[in-house]
Amino acid sequence: MRTIIYILAVLVLALPAKAIEVRERGAVMVRTGEPVAVPRELVRKREASGVRASGSKVPKTKTTEQHKLSMGRDNTRSASASAQFISVYDASVTYTMDTDGDGFHAAVDLDLDIDSSSGAHDVYVKLYYRVSGGDWVWFYTSSTFLVDGASSADTRRFAIQFEQGMPSDWYEWAVDVYEAGDAGVVASLEGSQDADLSSMPLEDRLRDNDSAGIYLDDLSLELLRDDDADGFYSAYTMDVGVYFSGAPTPLKAVLYSRGSDGQWYQEGASSAVLALDGDHLSFTFDADLPDAWDTDYYDFAVDVVDADTGALLWTMGPESSVLAAVPLEGAGWDAPVTSTVVVVESSGGSMGTASFLLLAFLVLIRPLRRSGRSS
Repeated sequence: MRTIIYILAVLVLALPAKAIEVRERGAVMVRTGEPVAVPRELVRKREASGVRASGSKVPKTKTTEQHKLSMGRDNTRSASASAQFISVYDASVTYTMDTDGDGFHAAVDLDLDIDSSSGAHDVYVKLYYRVSGGDWVWFYTSSTFLVDGASSADTRRFAIQFEQGMPSDWYEWAVDVYEAGDAGVVASLEGSQDADLSSMPLEDRLRDNDSAGIYLDDLSLELLRDDDADGFYSAYTMDVGVYFSGAPTPLKAVLYSRGSDGQWYQEGASSAVLALDGDHLSFTFDADLPDAWDTDYYDFAVDVVDADTGALLWTMGPESSVLAAVPLEGAGWDAPVTSTVVVVESSGGSMGTASFLLLAFLVLIRPLRRSGRSS
């Protein structure tokens, strides 16, 4: 009775997933939550983070304000039948930041009550401002959200903070509502129709004398490598651009992360850059993650500190969607999957039973991922 066992190792190659980039620009920054404070006294420093950090000055080019002014308002009405059923019932504004007490505000909460008289619709809004009857300037496009009926329970709040590019003045705002998948406007509201959107006393944080003196220019995170195509990446590049206002100060950026265990880790710190008044700075974190990074969704936080004293001057954390719930894993967990195929030939008898048991044993073996996170 002959039993022949062929064991064939088969390499399953997963096509690498396409790199993903998320970005937030700071001329007008819309926060989606409250800032998250990193408990720095409890932060652990990761011995092998895989992160390389650098800092540099950015050559002065076309300003963010000039870029914004090139984007006007196209409020062409939609030809869709939904246009007659969707309306902006009310807009209300609450002013939330006036650091210097001059009556001009650097942050507002905008509450929009959008109604539908024909069932549920997926919509999004674009927001614009202008000064004294001038040209409309676009500054924000929301994500898609649902409106259904005429209840105020679905009122949507937008927390808006102006980082720079907003001279102290009286502004009028406009709201254009779009239905998802339709290029035309289905509803609008302007300052001439709602007093809350008219004569708004606004200015940016630069003019509001924010004590930090550091303001977001640009924040981006690019996920680079996913060899096993499971949606979790083992390499990334993060760029943090800031504008500095104040006396010459040496600055550096510090990067933190936390997984589902809630423990913050310090991943790396950039070199120091001497910042002068009006400088634009860029801090870059490049990472190839070692095996210590378990497969998980990670939050990040970035501090900009005085390189001499360590004093915290500016911070951004997972209140920004760019830095929240980032799917990552170490390189050891990102390897293409290797499986084993066993082919058994048997003439029967007791050896056939042994072969079957061996086959079952080999098939049941699976690589296990660690459930704990290395400290």
